[in-house]
Order: sequence, then structure tokens, then C-alpha cells
Amino acid sequence: MLRILAAKSGPTKRVGVLSLRIVEATDSQLEGWDDLVRRSPEGNVFQTRMWGEFWREYVGGTPRYWLAVTETDEPVGLLVALCDAILWEPFFERPLGTVILAVLRRAVCRQHINNGPIVLVPAHRDEVLSAFSDHLAGQSRIHFPITVVTMTTPTAGGADDAAAPMYVSDAFRPNGFTVDELYTNCVDLRVEEEVLWSQLHRSARKAVNRARREGVTVRRVESEEEFALLHRHLKEARTQLGLRTYSLLNWTVMWKHLAQGQAAHMFVAQVSDRILAGLGVWSFGRIITEFSSAMTEAGRATTAGDLLKWEVILWGRQQGYSYYDLAGLNPRDDATEKERQIARFKRKWGGRDIPIHRLTRYPLGWMQPR
Repeated sequence: MLRILAAKSGPTKRVGVLSLRIVEATDSQLEGWDDLVRRSPEGNVFQTRMWGEFWREYVGGTPRYWLAVTETDEPVGLLVALCDAILWEPFFERPLGTVILAVLRRAVCRQHINNGPIVLVPAHRDEVLSAFSDHLAGQSRIHFPITVVTMTTPTAGGADDAAAPMYVSDAFRPNGFTVDELYTNCVDLRVEEEVLWSQLHRSARKAVNRARREGVTVRRVESEEEFALLHRHLKEARTQLGLRTYSLLNWTVMWKHLAQGQAAHMFVAQVSDRILAGLGVWSFGRIITEFSSAMTEAGRATTAGDLLKWEVILWGRQQGYSYYDLAGLNPRDDATEKERQIARFKRKWGGRDIPIHRLTRYPLGWMQPR
């Protein structure tokens, strides 16, 4: 149990029969943070201290660690809010980007919560969500810098219960949060391997078998040096496709904070020593999430990428994870042809579309969609 020693705190929030305070954890209180996240059914890598410190070193923003605690200092909920300039991504790792972001951080701040908040005691879910709703609404009322709050609901919660995102959103709507419905696709890993295989689309099974006949093998990258080598291969592949690739610094800092904590993994498909495809995943708690994949030029004429995906799904099952998140897709009628192709590819792995919600609150109603 995380022991609350001393914390910056706001006023007590009286909800039902439980009084909660939202407190900002000190360094000494953060020692047990990731263990708390791991114990929650909704726990995920984006709400860990590892992720917050990766973000701090790589992006330069400030992670803030909030706890919902009772009058006896028992933690019943938590969230990690990443604080940085709004619209930081177009300027990051770009010419003059450092200067532009330094100015933006002083003018318009964004607090982003990815896959949160995390409820530690399900019996107090209503109180935790209500307290965090009030707290984050208060954060967006800061006049200088102007603060925008954005949040996505936990993917694991949506995978367990399709109503979970709506449940979270209902707690935040009264405080002026707007809600957008998004989707991802998750494979349930809690079944036997034979069931996973039978759920694959016929084209996926055919591609996996072909890659095996061609002698393709899959392995996990085990060293920082291999991590850097794979980055070079994937950067070349993504550049040829016109896709953006983050710098080697991104991967180096990720290795430092996440890979060594067994929360980031890279896998490669190869024939002999020739790399054909690479796939990166984040993993924590019960869920695995893809973050990067690419085929090298040599791999494009093969089905190595399909075998790689299948082997990583099996690895996740063997490691005891519950869900494999293939990341976002658009299942709606307004999807572009490219989005339809992406959805078809992700669905062939036997998963199901999972709803998640993106919540946004602008300060004092400015820029608020009408």
C-alpha cells in the first residue's frame, strides 16, 4: 500500500459517504506508484511513473502525479497528467522547435491524461471519478498559463465492458468536458492458442504459414545496441513510405525508462541475419499496446510482418496479458479508403472494436465547440 506522507492537496471533496482529497504525490510517495497501477484492472503503461519520467526526459514536459485519497490517506484512485504546450507535436524535433515550444509552454499549457484515471478501489468508482472531474476542471480554470485538459479513457476498461467509457464520460460531462467517441481493436488473449488461431481471418493464417515456409523467424531485441540498429532500419523504411519516424533519442530514452522496466519491447522478423520487419509494443498491467511497426525494403515482398504480429500476440498470451491492443481505427461510415484498409488489416487478427472516449475541457469556455 502506498503510504501518503505529505502532499500538496486541494480541498476535501465530499461525495456520497466518502470524503476524498486530490493530492500531488511527492518523490517519496512515488516509490510505490507503479505497483499501484499494476494492481488495478485498468492499469496501463501510460499511467505509470516510468512513462511520466520518459516523457519528462524526452519531450521536456512535466508529469504530474495525482492521487485521490480518503480522510485516512488511503489511495483509491490515481492519474498521471502530462503537462506541455498545446499542439506540441508539430514543432517537436523540428527546426526552431525548441524555441517555439519554450514560448508556447509559457502561453498555452495542456494537461493530457492518457488511459486514465485509474480507479484502485472499484467500490469507490463514482467518488473517484467525480473527484477527479472537479479537480481537472479546476486545473483548466487557471488563467496563466491558459490550461487545456484532454483525457482518454482506459482501453482495458472498454475491453472489459463496452459501457465503461460512457460511465467515465458521464462523470466528466457536468464539468464542461466535451466527449468524442474513438475506437481501437483488441485481441482477447485469455483463450487457448487454438482459439486464437481459429479466430484469425483466413488471409492472416495463410500469410503466417507462408512466412514460416520461407524460413522467417521472430525474436525479441535484447540490447540497447540492437535497439538502435532496428531504429535505423525502421527509419529508412518509414521514410521511403513518407511516414514520420521519431529520432534515435526517442528510442534511447524509451530504453532507459521503459525497456529496462519490461514495459517496452521490440521484436524483429528475419531470415538469417537480414531484418525484414520490426514491431514495437508497450506492455503493463493486463494490456499490450502497439507503438511502431514497419517493413524493410527486403521484407516487402514477404509476409514476415504477419508472422511477426502473430508471434507477438502469442508472446503476450504466454506472458499472461489479457489484451493486445492494435491501436486506433475508424469503423464509422465516414472512414476514408485508407482508414478502411487499416481497419480491415487490424480486424483480421480476430479482435473486436473497442470504444474509448476522448474528453476535452477548455478554460472559461474559450474555443469550446458549440
